[in-house]
Amino acid sequence: EPAAGRAQFRRMATAVAGGVALLLGGWLILRPTPPALQPLLAAPLTSDPGYELEPRLSPDGSRVAYTRGARRSAPEVVVQQIGTAQSTPQVIGGPAFGAVWSPQGDRLALLRTQAEDSPRRDVVMVGVPSGNPRKLTEVDTPGPFEDFVPSTSPDFSPDGRFLIASDGWGVDSQSHLVLISAD
Repeated sequence: EPAAGRAQFRRMATAVAGGVALLLGGWLILRPTPPALQPLLAAPLTSDPGYELEPRLSPDGSRVAYTRGARRSAPEVVVQQIGTAQSTPQVIGGPAFGAVWSPQGDRLALLRTQAEDSPRRDVVMVGVPSGNPRKLTEVDTPGPFEDFVPSTSPDFSPDGRFLIASDGWGVDSQSHLVLISAD
């Protein structure tokens, strides 16, 4: 009798498991489904002639800072309002590139070129929407169009008190990171 009881228990367990699987499968097939997602649509933010690169959204998502230029002109950093008809880009600095927003969205740090063929750059802080550029320090770093070079943009600390940037770009020097006070 113990063997017959175990066999009967196995049949009952298999039937219960099959019933649960059937109920679960039916629920997955018949459950309400969310409406289809709307397709994403691309919306142009700028229409500048030439190139536009290194875009950075402001922390609140209302503006975009980017580097623009033409084939034989020096790059410049501009800020453009998003979502307003015919918004005109505001030139923030030039010749400059690599702009990054402060965590509060009230300032931009950027790299300003000192001379055309020099790796020397000024690290500059600019108040946005309008402010005078303030030089913080100088670094040796590649330009915006160097081949096979990762982004050289500085970056803010989460509290906005410091910047980090690459320095030491050159044939006989070792590249390293530097911490710069934003004040």
